[in-house]
Amino acid sequence: MKRTTTAKAVNISARLKGLLPREVIRLFKLIDRIAQQNSCAVFLVGGLIRDILLGVRNLDLDILVEGDTPRLVKALVKEARGSYVLHKRFGTAVVTLPWPVRFKSTRLANAKIDFATARKEIYKSPAALPEVAFSTVREDLSRRDFTINAMAASLMHKNFGQLIDFFNGRSDLAGKKIRILHDKSFLDDPTRIFRAVRFEQRFNFKIEPHTERLIKEALKGKMIERTSKARLKDELILILKEKDPGKALSRMENLIDFGFIHPKIHFTKGQEQLFSSISKTVAWFKSVCEGKTTDIWLVYMMALLGDLDMSTLENVCREFAFTKTERTRLCSYRKNNLEVAKFLGRSKRLSPSEIFRQLKPLSDEAILCIVAGSNSKYIKRRIANFLLKYNKVSLKISGKDLAGLGLKAGPEFKKILTAALYAKLDTGFRHKKQELDFIKRFSAGHK
Repeated sequence: MKRTTTAKAVNISARLKGLLPREVIRLFKLIDRIAQQNSCAVFLVGGLIRDILLGVRNLDLDILVEGDTPRLVKALVKEARGSYVLHKRFGTAVVTLPWPVRFKSTRLANAKIDFATARKEIYKSPAALPEVAFSTVREDLSRRDFTINAMAASLMHKNFGQLIDFFNGRSDLAGKKIRILHDKSFLDDPTRIFRAVRFEQRFNFKIEPHTERLIKEALKGKMIERTSKARLKDELILILKEKDPGKALSRMENLIDFGFIHPKIHFTKGQEQLFSSISKTVAWFKSVCEGKTTDIWLVYMMALLGDLDMSTLENVCREFAFTKTERTRLCSYRKNNLEVAKFLGRSKRLSPSEIFRQLKPLSDEAILCIVAGSNSKYIKRRIANFLLKYNKVSLKISGKDLAGLGLKAGPEFKKILTAALYAKLDTGFRHKKQELDFIKRFSAGHK
């Protein structure tokens, strides 16, 4: 159901200059100059246009090209001394330029830009991947998911910032509506159902009635079941990466339900509370463990799948094509979380090494999920000590020092070094000599 706009021309150049770093505006001018030299027309597209109109800062640079994208990209990279990865079949490229950019108080080392040739997509059958043919900016925008994401802005000097809005996306932004572009959209790509929920909840918008009816028709037609589980997983992960994923999952429970993962999965009030607790726990973790790379979405996934038995969880991980690392972490949490929580929740005194031994084998994601799921002051305090103190303890000695004491290299080395680490955790060795003295005593007692 296309809604072609008849509104007067709107220019958003002032908004672009107000919300984007000056380096990025200069980059747009460079892209335009090179585009002119190569007979191309260039446009800024995607979520950035939506966010600019909402007054939200965003640095996801997606450039749409009418013309020879590979030629334009190669010329740009040559002049700006950057690098690129080109996918000729799809007419897309990722360009990295060595231009430092300051954004949201963060200094970015490089400017990264996604380029795509304007194209149309032909779906030979429902839920299948499309065939691609190069086309115009209008046909490219018409293949997108929702009106609010189907806008562009010219980067050409003659009309820089001119808004291109064929489907009244700006009007739907103002009305806080999620509206599909045409009636077969969810049949062409059922993953758009997930995106509708994600954008609705992110912006506190509302899926408009006709679009919601089309979603329900697609669900009745079992369109999600006809979509690859790997694609469904990717969309679910995007939802779990949102600032408040619990809102979207609550909406999904009512609109879609989670039978596409497994019939046992439901987003209950209890899980809603757990997700809220995870959000607070993650905020605390980020504040005290700066610089640690943790997959926060995986913490939420552990909570969502936490009621599945081990065999079912392993099957779900295989069916949805989780990576080996993701499968290992999900299954390790499911296998160990209750036992670890029970051990750490005891009121009796636990030594640092006892706490360390329980938590060291677990991923940070599993530990955060255990904290979030517990009301025990003992668990929270002991895990905080592990993350902030015990997990940072290391030995000053090495296998070379053991050899210097006349010990033979082999499996015993690991056993001796582990015992020394536990002793250091419990007694607080401060000097290398104390570690060596302990090892001499330990070795003498285990001959």
